[in-house]
Amino acid sequence: MKRRAKQEGAAKAMARDQPLDRATLIHEAGHAVGRYLTADAFGIERGHSISHIDIYPDSAGPIGHSQDGKMVLVSQATTFGTIGDEGTSRTCNCM
Repeated sequence: MKRRAKQEGAAKAMARDQPLDRATLIHEAGHAVGRYLTADAFGIERGHSISHIDIYPDSAGPIGHSQDGKMVLVSQATTFGTIGDEGTSRTCNCM
């Protein structure tokens, strides 16, 4: 089995053991809806506006701290997709 497949299998197994926060799922769904509804304005087909959504387990750990050092920043989810016209589209997590 290839290393990447093993890593993905381990990540899926870990994610199964952790409950998903409903507020995070609904929040990220809002980003997906925004990408879908604004796709025409960016010159891309709606079907190509979302490539995937990553949901990160709580065990992923902090990604940093606030500027004043009082808060820990944790990435919970990211919506990915293309932006720009089809000829020059690139993957972006801009929304």
